[in-house]
Formats: sequence, C-alpha cells, structure tokens
Amino acid sequence: MRKTQQDWQHTFKQQKESGLTIKDFCSKNKITLSTFYKYKQLNAQSGEFVQAKVIRDTTEQIIEPPKSAKTVIILDTTVGQLTLPGSTSPQFLIHLMRGLS
Repeated sequence: MRKTQQDWQHTFKQQKESGLTIKDFCSKNKITLSTFYKYKQLNAQSGEFVQAKVIRDTTEQIIEPPKSAKTVIILDTTVGQLTLPGSTSPQFLIHLMRGLS
C-alpha cells in the first residue's frame, strides 16, 4: 500500500523520536534510504512554512548635526540622564547598556 503525505509525516516523526539514525531506522522499517530522503524532501517543499519578504522602510530621514555642533550621546534611564561624548566606542556602549539592564 502506498503511503500518503500524512503517513510520511508520521514516519519522519517516528524516526526523530526513535533516536535511531535514518539509516538504522530505515533498515529496521524496511524503507530504502533513497525513498526516505525523496519523501522527506517533498515533505519539506510542501511544508507549512511561508516565505517571508523583508521590506525596508524608506521613509526614515537621517539628520546630521551641523559640523560646528558637538556630538553627544544622551541615555535616559530610570535613575537619570547620562551624557557621553559622541566619540564613545560601540564596545563601551554595549558594556554600559548591559550593566544598566
């Protein structure tokens, strides 16, 4: 009797839960490796996954400060406001943010 797609999904689940390698599972259940992999690939192609597309928002406007302005980084926390020079390294900011969280 020919297996349905649901039968194959059940077979894949059984293999995973068995703890056996695919080779050992197929040998024990009298399934050829090529047939197992064929239906596994077909099952993956018709799975429940949906392709997602990344859409970038192009409405963001970047405003650069005037060259004469001093660049600073201002962090508002629950305790107060922290002002750092614009030249502060990203690594330091990461450590700082981790320490504040």
